[in-house]
Amino acid sequence: MNIIKIYRDAFSGLNQDIWLITVVMFVNRLGTLILPFITLYTTQEIGWTKPQAGIAVACFGAGSLAGSYLGGWLTDKIGYYKVFLFSLIGGGLAYYMLQFFTSYLALSLGLFVASTIADLLRPALYTGIRFFTNDNTQTRAVSLLRMAFNLGFIIGPAIGGVIIALTSYKWIFILDAFTCWGAAIMTYFLIKDYSHKQFENKEEEIDKPIEIKNPYRDKPYLLFLFYSMLMLIGFFQILFTVPLYLEEIAHFSTDQIGFFFGINGALVFILEMPLVQYV
Repeated sequence: MNIIKIYRDAFSGLNQDIWLITVVMFVNRLGTLILPFITLYTTQEIGWTKPQAGIAVACFGAGSLAGSYLGGWLTDKIGYYKVFLFSLIGGGLAYYMLQFFTSYLALSLGLFVASTIADLLRPALYTGIRFFTNDNTQTRAVSLLRMAFNLGFIIGPAIGGVIIALTSYKWIFILDAFTCWGAAIMTYFLIKDYSHKQFENKEEEIDKPIEIKNPYRDKPYLLFLFYSMLMLIGFFQILFTVPLYLEEIAHFSTDQIGFFFGINGALVFILEMPLVQYV
């Protein structure tokens, strides 16, 4: 199997807009500094108990759920581009403000709000992709974006761990904010706004109504979601429980924990796109 050829074939046919969005999302994901260290920050830096840290993380997850739902609703109402920009700018501000919250209630609510705003981006992003791709390139475009996410996840936690070791936790909040704002600036100046096509397509759908299956009655789909939830319950322990294990039991330093997360992202970065193309 020619690995170089697989990569070349996987990337062929993707237009410039997709590459620009990929760069923007890479910059945004470089700010993956808070998430891998939030349990360490709450337990080691500000003295919370582990159950309190767990509830704070649950608030972050609840915000992500709320943001995904609200992001879809807003994308339908005002268009993907405005939601995308608002999420990056507002998410940056929310992450920046987290450094000032140390009480249990304030930081838990802050995490909920920050993740809600940040995850408005997801539905907007995947709606926008439709206007930069066709049926032949959409799957590969999504895989390319995931590669950008994982490349950012290789570098971001590694940088975060080194920054914490050399300075203090507050800098991960500051840098996370600036990566969001940098991605917003790049979006405004580099990414085309095709929101008008989104609403033109909606008008066409109204003129030519089609039967849409209710997802809440789609049993195979609901079963798939249930098994995905079980898998993710286990997977997300690597972000929130494993750091505590590495610090307390394995005696890793924060920079070593950051590099540990980088290895995970590196494996996905190297393997995902060739596998998608090969399969």
